[in-house]
Amino acid sequence: MARVSWTDEAQKWLREIYEYVSRDNKEAAVKLVNSIHQKVRFWKISRSWGTVY
Repeated sequence: MARVSWTDEAQKWLREIYEYVSRDNKEAAVKLVNSIHQKVRFWKISRSWGTVY
């Protein structure tokens, strides 16, 4: 399984995305952030399926 380290900048972007979306819809913001985390977790286990650059 691949190891993923979130940079400070990536964490900041994710927080800003959450804050922006939550202005209109807090539930959608939570779902979006959870979806991003879920996709990263999936990528960690399936990384070998793609091309490594």
